[in-house]
Amino acid sequence: MRLVLPNYSMAHIRLSWLDPCKVRRVTVVGSKKMVVYDDIEIFEKLRVYDKGVTCVPYPDSFGEFQFSYHYGDITIPQIKLA
Repeated sequence: MRLVLPNYSMAHIRLSWLDPCKVRRVTVVGSKKMVVYDDIEIFEKLRVYDKGVTCVPYPDSFGEFQFSYHYGDITIPQIKLA
């Protein structure tokens, strides 16, 4: 399923009860960071990735069109579960 939100953000949802590979993961991608929650993981359920992409807003020509990738650290916060 593809959802288009009012502010032109998008969300993709994939569900399957028949898939033999069970994945329980939620990924939220922002312009500066990405968060992955994995319910299957025992100790490291949440990871925050410091990565993103910036682009020239309105280039005058195709030659000026370029992306700038940012790769940073991965943070794994400690979460106390009840």
